[in-house]
Amino acid sequence: MTLPPPFRNLYAARRRVQRRALLALPLGVALLATLAAAAPARAQGASPRPASPRQAPTRRAPPARPSVRTVEIVLREITPRETYRFEPAEVVVRPGDRLRFRVASGRTHEVVFRGEQWSERVRAAWNAALPDRMGDLTSPLLVLGDRPYDVVVPDVPPGRYEFFCLPKLAFTMEGAIRVQAR
Repeated sequence: MTLPPPFRNLYAARRRVQRRALLALPLGVALLATLAAAAPARAQGASPRPASPRQAPTRRAPPARPSVRTVEIVLREITPRETYRFEPAEVVVRPGDRLRFRVASGRTHEVVFRGEQWSERVRAAWNAALPDRMGDLTSPLLVLGDRPYDVVVPDVPPGRYEFFCLPKLAFTMEGAIRVQAR
């Protein structure tokens, strides 16, 4: 079967590309094998180049840093009884931990801290920790399908910090964060 001239050129170009790909395949496999063989040595801290006899390799331990953990708080609506809640209702964290508020159901939610009794320093620390806040100690509106709302626990005195969902306050949607000392 003979192809018309415009298609003959396309067919020939396609064949050339396929041949080049087949030639490059063994090179790619060899490169991957070399990288895979070098990966365990790098993971154990070895240098990719051998050390010179004059210079002994030194291994330094990474600086110790406090473990930061993420604590997820789910905002949930249970429809038949119109019950709204934070799950879990109370979490225990340390300064530097990340709180992740995620809307699992319901229309709109909000996280508002009860800060009437807080000092100005504590109030300012929590306000600074709330990204894109809508007001004093108030998160933006959180909607189902949005990305989670992350808050890094500020360096505040140990204690219990209460919060609630303003749109669902009549349904007693409340929670608390218990901050422990570092």
